[in-house]
Amino acid sequence: EEARVRFDPIEAEARRLLAADGRCFDVDTTQVSFNGTVDVYGTLDLADALDLDDAITTRAQALADLGCEETLDVRRSMAAGDLARNQGSLEFPAAPRRQVVLNVHSDGGPFATLENTRSFHSIDQVRDWCHASSVHVRQVIDLNEHRWNQGHDPTPLLREQVNLTHPTCVFPHCTRPSRSCDADHIIEHDQGGPTCSCNLAPLCRHHHRLKTHGGWTYQRTAARIFRWTSPLGHVHVNDLTHPRHT
Repeated sequence: EEARVRFDPIEAEARRLLAADGRCFDVDTTQVSFNGTVDVYGTLDLADALDLDDAITTRAQALADLGCEETLDVRRSMAAGDLARNQGSLEFPAAPRRQVVLNVHSDGGPFATLENTRSFHSIDQVRDWCHASSVHVRQVIDLNEHRWNQGHDPTPLLREQVNLTHPTCVFPHCTRPSRSCDADHIIEHDQGGPTCSCNLAPLCRHHHRLKTHGGWTYQRTAARIFRWTSPLGHVHVNDLTHPRHT
């Protein structure tokens, strides 16, 4: 898809504009099951879809916090109904203006990458989103700079540097985005490990628990290479510079 866009940008722009006319959102009340469920489906603008997903995720977690014991999928379906009614035992907060987070590495060309979905778009599409969003310019971070701070928790700039250096959890084969991961001290902080660029790496909650309680250990052998050892002594090298060789 990216190659098609780069080598035929005129046709790609025509397809983008045509796709915008194809957005829809349908609740199929003509096909109600005997069990009383219906199918909902749609094609949304990405920024709208991210906002909708965030709202449903937040409400689903609130339902769990209030004691709901249904599965996550069921709670998300319930959250959609609550969102429609804007009611329930816990009110939804006021909806913020939508936010599109962009980390753009550009040579001045007509394309950009949206970091939180790792998707490829035209600059014109990005411009359309920004016109309807709050725009905040963030400080540029040198990924090669060694940052550190005292205390256990990294500063926002240090955490952002870790996220940009390692876009996913550093456990082998895990693809969980780093922004939803914990900033783990490779050498534990209470064992003298510093809070710094070379001693922090993103681990999703599951793999963080494997490291803390499951007997797994790891070392950082290069900027983006990690050597993991299982409780049985098996070694797994996660080379994030060449993901296919993990």
